[in-house]
Amino acid sequence: MCGLFRVIAVALAAIVGGAVPCSAGGLVIEAPSLMAKPGSSGSFDLLLVNTNLTGGASYDVSSDQFVLSLSGPLGITFTGVSIATDPVAAPYIFVSSGTTQPGGPPLSTDTFPNTRFTGADAEFALPGFRIVSPGDTFGLAHVSYAVSSSTPNGIDTITIAPSPTSLLTMVDGTPISFGITNGSIGTVVPEPWALTQASTAVLIGLGLVWRRRRVRQRT
Repeated sequence: MCGLFRVIAVALAAIVGGAVPCSAGGLVIEAPSLMAKPGSSGSFDLLLVNTNLTGGASYDVSSDQFVLSLSGPLGITFTGVSIATDPVAAPYIFVSSGTTQPGGPPLSTDTFPNTRFTGADAEFALPGFRIVSPGDTFGLAHVSYAVSSSTPNGIDTITIAPSPTSLLTMVDGTPISFGITNGSIGTVVPEPWALTQASTAVLIGLGLVWRRRRVRQRT
């Protein structure tokens, strides 16, 4: 428990102090671009990618903080967040998450559903950090969302707050520089004429099937 408070305290000190990042880049926090139907729900993984080529820099990530927000058409909301990222394509960044420790806080203490939340975690497995080597992709969070049935055509932007609001740190609390790739959730509502055409096509298809069956029966 003391270790948990120590890591959180170091991270907060770095945020408040506005320390200078120790790395020139290579790490990118990425959100995806998705399409969703009105009235649907879904989820995505927020990723941390080391874009350096083989032989480039690795990074020892000890803790993270990220802030996600949605802006655009009304009706799309975040409904939850967890560490359950894709174990193959994007294994969770920390081997032993602070959220799994006795008395540890959840990944986000914000109330869902919402259009903005903060998540934070830290590594509790020795040596206290996860090495992110060139080409590695890890998950920072598994985020779920819901789309209102009345949502119009349009796109909501998934915005990742830049440093120092979002933050990656080394085990001593030194910030690590990173880039950002924002994402989106888009919706397309079928026009009434398109629905009518689709219905007509189905009826024509059923009529052809019925006629073929009648012809076969006569022969």
